[in-house]
Amino acid sequence: MNKLKKIITILGATLISTSAMTGVVACTYLDTEKESINNKLKEVVTSTSSYFKGAILANSRNINGQQADKYIGSLQSYQIINNSSERTYMNEVFKTFLDIDQAEEYMSDLYKKDDFNVEIQENKWRNNFEIIDSAFNEIYRLVGVKFDPALWRTALPILIQNLNGKQIVSIQEIFGKIENLFNIFKDVNVPSYKNLSDMGVKTNKDLKVYFSSELTLFIGSLFGKEMKPFNFKDATLNYYDWNTNSFFELFKKDNENQYEKQKSFTSKTLSHLFNALFGINWYIQNFTTDEYNLSVEEIKDDNHIFSKSKTNIEIIKEVNNKLINEEIINAVNFDGILQFLYDLFSDEIDTNSYKLLRTFKILFQVDDDIINKNTKLDFDTKILKLGEKTLDVKFGDWKNNGKNENGALNLFFGSTINGIIRGLLKDFDKDGGIIDFLNSIGMGSEQISGVFSGIISSILSGIDMTHFFSSLPKQINGSLNNVIEGWNDKLFGSFKDSLKKATVTVDKLAQKYAWLVNNEGSFTNKFLGYLVNTDIRKLMKVLGKENDLPIELPKISLKQIINIKITKNIRIGDILSKSTEFVGSFINLFLKGAAPKLQNIGYSLNNTSLADNPEFKLRDNFGNMITIERAIKTVDKNLLILKDDKYTTTDMALAKYLLNFPAMQIYIPKEHGFKTGRWLTGIEAVRWIMGIGVELQDGTINNNFFRENTIMYSLSRLWDDETGKFINYIFENLKNLLKVIDSLIPKPEEINFEEELSNSRFSEKLISYSNLKNPSVESRIIYEINYSYNEIRNKYIVKLVLPAKNEGFLPKYQIEEFKKIN
Repeated sequence: MNKLKKIITILGATLISTSAMTGVVACTYLDTEKESINNKLKEVVTSTSSYFKGAILANSRNINGQQADKYIGSLQSYQIINNSSERTYMNEVFKTFLDIDQAEEYMSDLYKKDDFNVEIQENKWRNNFEIIDSAFNEIYRLVGVKFDPALWRTALPILIQNLNGKQIVSIQEIFGKIENLFNIFKDVNVPSYKNLSDMGVKTNKDLKVYFSSELTLFIGSLFGKEMKPFNFKDATLNYYDWNTNSFFELFKKDNENQYEKQKSFTSKTLSHLFNALFGINWYIQNFTTDEYNLSVEEIKDDNHIFSKSKTNIEIIKEVNNKLINEEIINAVNFDGILQFLYDLFSDEIDTNSYKLLRTFKILFQVDDDIINKNTKLDFDTKILKLGEKTLDVKFGDWKNNGKNENGALNLFFGSTINGIIRGLLKDFDKDGGIIDFLNSIGMGSEQISGVFSGIISSILSGIDMTHFFSSLPKQINGSLNNVIEGWNDKLFGSFKDSLKKATVTVDKLAQKYAWLVNNEGSFTNKFLGYLVNTDIRKLMKVLGKENDLPIELPKISLKQIINIKITKNIRIGDILSKSTEFVGSFINLFLKGAAPKLQNIGYSLNNTSLADNPEFKLRDNFGNMITIERAIKTVDKNLLILKDDKYTTTDMALAKYLLNFPAMQIYIPKEHGFKTGRWLTGIEAVRWIMGIGVELQDGTINNNFFRENTIMYSLSRLWDDETGKFINYIFENLKNLLKVIDSLIPKPEEINFEEELSNSRFSEKLISYSNLKNPSVESRIIYEINYSYNEIRNKYIVKLVLPAKNEGFLPKYQIEEFKKIN
């Protein structure tokens, strides 16, 4: 007995000083004949004592024990057992020595006791944020930067597998509505810089022809007539003649092949309209760069809006000769079309409306006679003057409008009116010879269209036309009286009575509308500028509405309202300007990319062309053919589509079926991506149906690409061009936002488990053991764990019992007791 006590004393001292583990082996029983009692007891104690360290930290340091246990289990033996070189994970060590089910149940009960129950200090905001952040990171990986086939070839089957039939039905219904809603956008394809270059649009002059030609195609399509696009690569072709001929064809009356003009607004019509608007947008932006963006103080008059030394027309010619700007064309904005609003919301004091109306100069200015009080701008000089001599007809300066290089839309207006005149006179001048002759002597449709387009453009250009309209009745009647008094009576006598009546009518109209031509030039001198810069009370008086107002309006103009500051540094105009910028970006994004792409996605998700193909087949792994009706009913009967008395279904429905029954085989006809038809099975079939994979020359499938005209390809298009930039922008900003939120939500205090579990704080001492020889009788080991840190000195007793060995049963130690003893 004394000898046994001596052994226990020696072992206890050894464990305190070394706590060594010489090796991890399966423990069946202490075999005192094969191994020394010293090594066996040391092995059990050092291998099991770490199992209780989490509970000790809970009791001694108020640290959550389960959290500590999880950390301990992830360590390798050498990281926590003193003097050990073993790399076995502690979870495996515990399973080797302990009846782990019994041990876990015992510790679970222990952690419910007050002395060991330490709750994790949870922050619900932090937990919820981490869930959101984790989900965002997964989504970002798949779609945040690009829509990568390499990622989706794995993710797609998982995604479809997690969708049930009802969810697929809902997805297809939603995108079916999107397809119908955006069906008008299906042909919209606003060109990029590269597209324009490939078409032959090289300079801004070409760009002007481009949007003018798209306006022509828009009007033709609107009346149900598809015209051949303008060919920029044909050096013999000029837009004026092409557009004249286009409108001649549109308006001519041909009895043999009467063309009935019926309005028809289709997707192609909308496409031409958007192409024209974007072309105008890009063109205008060339005049608002820093080079031509003078301050109001630098502008000396209406004809020097873009340069101190060069006239507007000179700048227009200069800009026209420049190459198209890639940065402007590929930008995600609509700033050119919205430039008028930007100028309106500007904080510059623009009392003469120089910058406010510059957009109208870019588009409509006819010549240099545009400054205020310009007396050269009159009917006789610009339009027409009839002399006293017979056939003394002199068209004015605007007769060549449309053929001269001036405001962007004059080319379109001039050639369009010319084509309309020629078309309407087709019955009178069947071969066009008469009009060609009149044009050659300066008295034909080209001159008429020039002066008419000149009038339209000048009115729209926002210039001072007060002198023009105030002198208009007198000059018209002057020309009419010259005809009445001087032209040959034999030739024109029958018309003179009508002309006399016309002069009376002109006088009456002049008197009736004299109020429009007032001293201030309210309606004839930059009317938009007048509306913006004149106080509201005065405007209502000019309009004759001052007595209709229920209250007296303040003496303040629209421009003054825009400049009101709502904070120290922010004006109403600043908010309006930013809002306009957002609207412009949205319009660009939506019209240039999102709408047609969403329509295409809707079409792809509801496409049934694969199942519609008569060569399409489904069979089971025994070779038995299966009908689409039978197959899809297992997913959801609502995914079946009855078409021409035959059931069909969508690609996504087929993909879901194949994932539900991976042994099924599907025959893909050659029209759907293969050179010849092919049988596919399981995930490979799902990927192909959805659009992942292309067939190489040797017949193998490369899953690193999306295939055109498929669901995945149409989805991937969202990551191209403007929509792709927008998606990247959204995700990058969300990523940055999550970082900010992460920094604001308090994080739980990090526990340094490596320090807390330092071997210097723990020691073990053997107390007793019993029955080390007879395996048919249970044995026990009792040892003590000491914890020491600063002022803390705690002792814990561990009692382990090894059940008796039965046939077919390999016992492991069970926890009989663990408790604090001081």
